[in-house]
Amino acid sequence: MTRPRPSLGREEIVARLGRQRLLPLFTCTSADAGIEVLRALHGAGLNVVEFTNRSSAALDAFASMAARAAVELPDVVLGAGTILDRSEEHTSELQSRQYLVC
Repeated sequence: MTRPRPSLGREEIVARLGRQRLLPLFTCTSADAGIEVLRALHGAGLNVVEFTNRSSAALDAFASMAARAAVELPDVVLGAGTILDRSEEHTSELQSRQYLVC
């Protein structure tokens, strides 16, 4: 059973991003590939990351990747971006995101 990530407020996410000084963006269609990207970014000290929704398989990959990241990389702040329709914000695939870029 996975434990939910603690909810970070907007101020904390912005503060972490400010310390990091850049926001890496990426997309993929495989949760396995996404976890590898997150591990590499985490290893480089980049822990606030945006996953972009740019393909029909992206949201499914995001949901699986976010669930794994919560366990394997709990200090990574994973957001979802390129959300073109605010109704997508409430889809089950995006419930594990820590921030949203519309």
